[in-house]
Amino acid sequence: MRVNNTTEKLTVSALLTAIFAVTAFAFKGFVIIPGITEIRPVNAFPICFGLLFGNVGALACGLGNFIGDLVGGTLTPASMGGFIGNYAMAYIPFKIWQGIKTKNEEVLLLKDSKHYIKFFFLCLLSSTAAAGIIPLFTDVIQMAPYTILFGIILVNDLVAQLLLGTIIYKFLAPLMVEGVLRKTWLHVRDEHVVSIGQSRFLTIITLLCLAMGVVFFFTTPKGYGNSLVLYTMGIISVIMVGAMKA
Repeated sequence: MRVNNTTEKLTVSALLTAIFAVTAFAFKGFVIIPGITEIRPVNAFPICFGLLFGNVGALACGLGNFIGDLVGGTLTPASMGGFIGNYAMAYIPFKIWQGIKTKNEEVLLLKDSKHYIKFFFLCLLSSTAAAGIIPLFTDVIQMAPYTILFGIILVNDLVAQLLLGTIIYKFLAPLMVEGVLRKTWLHVRDEHVVSIGQSRFLTIITLLCLAMGVVFFFTTPKGYGNSLVLYTMGIISVIMVGAMKA
């Protein structure tokens, strides 16, 4: 019988948040755009925390990013976008996977080429979530234009997830499902039921976010306040977040 242990959930959430925040803070000096984004190995964590822990892992990523900004001296109004973006970065792949997995699969284990392809696709959707949401906040307060930051976040996050995230997930997933951490994982994991219809819709809207973001990145001027870009990507992002939490 699975136990809903609130204390254990809070403990794991605090641990994951601390891991994310410390790692984010440690690389604050490797700046790409001052006050906005850095070289971020921490971006490997959302796909791992999300797929393994669902909402608990997603909250840890959002809070960890916010705390990293606070401690690192980069806390701005855009940090709220960072919270939402990093939360979505973890939770969207979880929700999509929950809708498409088979009855016999507890989590996605990287055992063959098909599993790796699914994992890499989820990494792409995860990176798109952050790239679609965060620049909305930085553009409005004129910290970084949407059409510049979208491309930077997408590539930065995707590279970290594919290179480092794959290694971390390959190590962690078996420990949770088949290894010494299974008992704790059963108490903490997110058992939210997702229909295949919900999963497909979230996949489609996230891919639309990717497609439109890429189009705008290559076709629009690199400046602030482009109404077409902000309204289009804002509407898509609101739908994407709504579908994520449905």
